[in-house]
Amino acid sequence: MLFKNTLIATLLLSSFGCVTHDQRKGERRPFRLGMTKFDSSLDYQKPLAPGDYSGWVERSGLFIGSTRAHPGSDHLQDLLALNFKNGTELWRKPLTGLDLSVPVHPLHNGIVVAQLDGSISKLDLQTGQLLWQISLPTFINVRMTSESGQLFVVTASQVLYALNSHDGKIEWVYDPDMPKNEIRIHNTAAPLVSGSHLYWGLSSGEIVGLELQSGQKKWRQNPKIAGGGRFHNYMGSMLVYKEHLVFCRYDGLIGAVSLENKREGELLWQVEGNTGNCADSDSRSGRFYAVTTSGDALAVNAETGNALWTGVKLGTGLSTVTAAEDSILITGTEGHIYALNTSGALEWYDNVDARLLSRPILLGKTAHFASGLKNIYSYQF
Repeated sequence: MLFKNTLIATLLLSSFGCVTHDQRKGERRPFRLGMTKFDSSLDYQKPLAPGDYSGWVERSGLFIGSTRAHPGSDHLQDLLALNFKNGTELWRKPLTGLDLSVPVHPLHNGIVVAQLDGSISKLDLQTGQLLWQISLPTFINVRMTSESGQLFVVTASQVLYALNSHDGKIEWVYDPDMPKNEIRIHNTAAPLVSGSHLYWGLSSGEIVGLELQSGQKKWRQNPKIAGGGRFHNYMGSMLVYKEHLVFCRYDGLIGAVSLENKREGELLWQVEGNTGNCADSDSRSGRFYAVTTSGDALAVNAETGNALWTGVKLGTGLSTVTAAEDSILITGTEGHIYALNTSGALEWYDNVDARLLSRPILLGKTAHFASGLKNIYSYQF
């Protein structure tokens, strides 16, 4: 029996009741693979169910994410490792520190789990056994980054910790001395490692360059404050490309700064005429993609900033963008899923009527989108 001892059920996506883009404008339909439903009672709460920024991740054929605990448990959420191919649970562990605060981070032979109580744990991938655990004063709210035996985490108070990935011990801390009571914006850019340096964007609009091994500050610059925006957080995924650090900020600034010696932080180019708040960004093959909360999508040359395509108006607030090899997958806050080709033309559209706030899992030519209703919607693209 599939998903024994769980509340999981698998349904055909044809039962979504979606209005697809081909029905409106003649575009082809998405190839729907199925829907995995983890909690039927939660599914009835749409559209009022909470958003889920942590989503699910894939490692060695396992899907790992949080799901509601069994009825009668003394906790609300479990961490679940699921063999998605055959629908069986490999292991399940209680999340006693409330829920996940960011996506699970695969690391060596295990995974790192961050919870809303400030705890960070490394678990064995195959068994779920605890390998190490630490607690920080504040929970982390930015995707984790790892490199060369170090794990980099950022707390909600914007303090950056470098942890030893093998035992969890703190190796160094960088506190940029930011206001501690700021409104938190989700999906802010994770620290980015390039060579012997780590680059990190602050809510002030500044970028910091640190020595990877010591945490020593090398430079800290604000490229520019775009007019009219209150929040200057860096969103999505920054990119290092040919001595350029390419980024998008929530205030609408999309640009690149120099990483050349003695020119660090100097603004090299910016996208003109962009007025929307940047919600997410991703990159592939020298192309930098961004989406806005007002429903626009664009692509630029990462080296020059020249527009490859702009003005693609998808009509609803957008939340994530993921650059696959031949397709650009975009989600909306109201449940919309769009697939564009690399020229910006719409390939297909769907609506799952649930908040989509985390990036999909890509496996070959399939994409799996997680919602706050604890469902996973699967497509072939």
